[in-house]
Amino acid sequence: MKLKSRGFEVTTATDGPEAMRLVREVAPDIILLDINFPPDIGGVGWDGFSLLHWLRNFKEGNLVPVVLITADASHYRDRAADMGAAAIFSKPLDYELLIDHMWHLLDSKLKPGSSDFGFQI
Repeated sequence: MKLKSRGFEVTTATDGPEAMRLVREVAPDIILLDINFPPDIGGVGWDGFSLLHWLRNFKEGNLVPVVLITADASHYRDRAADMGAAAIFSKPLDYELLIDHMWHLLDSKLKPGSSDFGFQI
């Protein structure tokens, strides 16, 4: 709701397969991705890094900036940068900082893995 109130069109996915389907159908401009979430009903163990890896090897998701969200960003910082995330933010989220960073990513059309990797830890 906070993102919608600031002018973002929001589409959500609750699991890995739904996220993959939506990336193909919606072609998002930016992806917010939690690192940890429950396994899919079929028992497939997805997490944010699995989805990020898939996105980076998938035509429709390769150039979309991905912002990772987790309880402990400092723990995952290097891995996130190595995998091409645009930023990583810790929970609880500072929504103003997150939204400012999202606008920056969209305005500058940064590519994943660029040198402008942003963090809130």
